[in-house]
Amino acid sequence: MTRINQQEHIHYSEKRACELVKQMVSAVRYCHEHGIVHRDLKLENFLFQSKRSDSPLILIDFGFSQHFTHDKVIKKSSIGLFLIN
Repeated sequence: MTRINQQEHIHYSEKRACELVKQMVSAVRYCHEHGIVHRDLKLENFLFQSKRSDSPLILIDFGFSQHFTHDKVIKKSSIGLFLIN
């Protein structure tokens, strides 16, 4: 597996970049739908599943993640999102 940020020599077409961003957003949405906040989203935490050029991305490193319930309020600040317990 290769981290997406270690692909310096590779340039993606607009279509492929769109696919990758969609996969990233979909992974975050999936987590949120299951009551999980990752809390450490960055390029280093997205890996390609294989070395194939059409390999999907996977989201890793849930060390800072937390469970939340939808009745808790998520507040937005200038430094990001945080939960109010």
